[in-house]
Amino acid sequence: GDNSAESLGQVEALWNNVNPTVPFEYGFLDQRIFDFYASERKAGTLFWFFSLLTIATSLIGLVGLAAFSTQQYIREISIRKVLGAGNLGLCYILIKDFSLPITLSAIVGSMAVGHAASLWFQNFAYHVEISSAIFIVVPLAVLVLAVLTTSYHTASVVYSNPANNLKHE
Repeated sequence: GDNSAESLGQVEALWNNVNPTVPFEYGFLDQRIFDFYASERKAGTLFWFFSLLTIATSLIGLVGLAAFSTQQYIREISIRKVLGAGNLGLCYILIKDFSLPITLSAIVGSMAVGHAASLWFQNFAYHVEISSAIFIVVPLAVLVLAVLTTSYHTASVVYSNPANNLKHE
């Protein structure tokens, strides 16, 4: 425990007395186990990095798609607003176009990742079971991120003056 250097010195002296021709080599079990899982730690770091990079790229693409989509619907939203539509209803119209495909892709993606992870975990003697809550939480988190990402462009169109949007018609 606390005096491992002293203990190793005593063991090395005893080893050299018993067998002086063979060099004294030692290792700790916890370090060997730590080294055994080095490749998994490196793979985990790479997965985290590329996952964050993929999420950031997807959100940037979603912002561009939301900006393009809201510009396509700006006249329709302005006409609906002039005719008395509420702001929340108009926000719902714009956000529903994004929510269904994103939710479906999140469900399919989480199922594929769950299956791949369960196959990977079979290679280990001791492994954890994948919780079914992940298949609920992940699509909800993706949907919340998508709604938050697109809400700025949606709100800018909904709360704009419809007269400015329709004056060219």
